[in-house]
Amino acid sequence: MAARSWAGSSITAVAIAAGAGAAQLGIGYGLGIVAWLPAVEPDNGRVPWLASLAWVVWIAATSTVLGAVTAHMLAGRGDSHPDSLDGFVLGAWRAALVFAAAIGALVVVPLVAVPARAAETPDNFAPEWTAAGYVVLGVIIGLLTAVGALTARAVAANVVATAAYIWLLAVISVTDNLRQGDEPVLAQLAFWEFNGGPQVRGFYMPGVVVMLVAAAAIGFLAAWRAGRRGDSRVGVAISGAVGPLLVAAAYLLAAPQFAGEDNVDISQWSAAMFAPYAVIAGLAGSVLVAAIGPPLTAQEKAERRALAAERQATREAERQAAAQARAAEKQAAAERRAADKQAAAEAKAQEKAQGKTAQEDRETPVPVLSKASDQRSDDDLVGWPAALEDKPTARVATSSGTQPVRDPDDDLADDDYAPSRAYRSLGRSSDTDAKAYATDTVEPEPTANDKPAEDKPRPGPKPPLWPGRTAQQPTADDSDGGGTDPDGPRPRTRRPKR
Repeated sequence: MAARSWAGSSITAVAIAAGAGAAQLGIGYGLGIVAWLPAVEPDNGRVPWLASLAWVVWIAATSTVLGAVTAHMLAGRGDSHPDSLDGFVLGAWRAALVFAAAIGALVVVPLVAVPARAAETPDNFAPEWTAAGYVVLGVIIGLLTAVGALTARAVAANVVATAAYIWLLAVISVTDNLRQGDEPVLAQLAFWEFNGGPQVRGFYMPGVVVMLVAAAAIGFLAAWRAGRRGDSRVGVAISGAVGPLLVAAAYLLAAPQFAGEDNVDISQWSAAMFAPYAVIAGLAGSVLVAAIGPPLTAQEKAERRALAAERQATREAERQAAAQARAAEKQAAAERRAADKQAAAEAKAQEKAQGKTAQEDRETPVPVLSKASDQRSDDDLVGWPAALEDKPTARVATSSGTQPVRDPDDDLADDDYAPSRAYRSLGRSSDTDAKAYATDTVEPEPTANDKPAEDKPRPGPKPPLWPGRTAQQPTADDSDGGGTDPDGPRPRTRRPKR
């Protein structure tokens, strides 16, 4: 269904463009507007040749635009409107219509080339090919213009209105000449030469004024309806210049060499020189519509107020969302900084506590036995090597027959405080030395036969010389009477290691 729609619209564009070109050429040939050989003074064929070239360029361009616009408008009346398409599909649709219209407008080429063979120009040996080339240029100009006409309805309206005005002006010009019974005057494109009238510096001012005023009026009126519909402001603003631009392009291509020419027609000279100013006048009219715009209805005003309020609410919501996002980001950053600071403080406190614990461990003094704990039994001597090595040592009984243990004095220096008999070595079968050491340092228990002397105090037990303690001076409690050992100090001996 879509393929049939595209094919049908393309065929319609071809037919309308071809019909528009043939119809316009028929009117031009019938009214004598397009004349390759003048009826009066046929030897001077330069003026009608240039005027006819301008006409055929413009006819080819407008035929292309009319074919594309009409086919697009007729396609919009079907079930599927072309404007409902979007993107690439819409662009392809418009391109298909434009190229189809250009193909249809090429029918003007043979309709122009065949009569142009009768033209007599001293500087052209093949006028038919020249005329055909001008028609092709007009088709190319119309193809580019048709793209804008399908994009903006204001542009299409301006082209159609300008074409209608130009043909109406040509018919009025020819009719006026025939009514007065004067010789037929060659009508120039978009220019009306009155019978007589003021001339300023070689320009026919009545025709110039009509040309400029008509361009401005058509630009204003053609853009008014499009602006009221709410079309694009850009399309509305530039629409007034499109119609006059086709006329200016035609005059630019067929412009005579005015320098050194004495037989230049005044109407042709005036039209060619002021055609660019007509473009500016038409643009001014459409820009005025785009600037002030048509009056709005109450419903349109309400819709615009609603849209403005919606946009304001959207902007306010966006500002609030941005402010909340910034506040949340700041709060998150503050929380991260606080967490990092707390973690650093905890790590510092933990490190400080660990350092303090290590320092306390290093500064912990060796436990010193009090005087009350000096009275120890033989079994208390077993664990002191383990205290030196910070290792637990199995307790060994002092009686004979105990299990052999490691020699605790293997790793002691030769200048240890305790005598060698205070240590037990691995593999001992008796503890004679330990008993001897205990006999030397501990007073034996009194028996029933022993009677203490009444005239001297009973000597107390001598404290053993513990490792890590300095030798103490004997006191009165440690010796009998004089405080000295009657036998004298016992020499320190060390059993050799095995």
